[in-house]
Amino acid sequence: MRSAACLVARTDNTDLPCCRIFRWGSSYHVYSFLRVWASYDGHFVEVVPAPSARGQHCGICGNYNRVQSDELIGKDLQKLSSPEQLVKDWEWKC
Repeated sequence: MRSAACLVARTDNTDLPCCRIFRWGSSYHVYSFLRVWASYDGHFVEVVPAPSARGQHCGICGNYNRVQSDELIGKDLQKLSSPEQLVKDWEWKC
């Protein structure tokens, strides 16, 4: 059953909403008007780009082009051999 809780976050300089936050049962969902949906259930995070954004992504989330052979691409567009290498390459270092 969906909770009635919904929050619309707005940007500082405009009345346009930047995202909607919903609670559905014990999970939370964020829909960004940048065409991405994120869900969190307390243990697992799922980020799903909209179908209209296919091929426009890069980085640790992949490029969403449905070609699995090119998902392990590093920052310098080199092919990597493992998911561990991908995470290390895209890791933000302070």
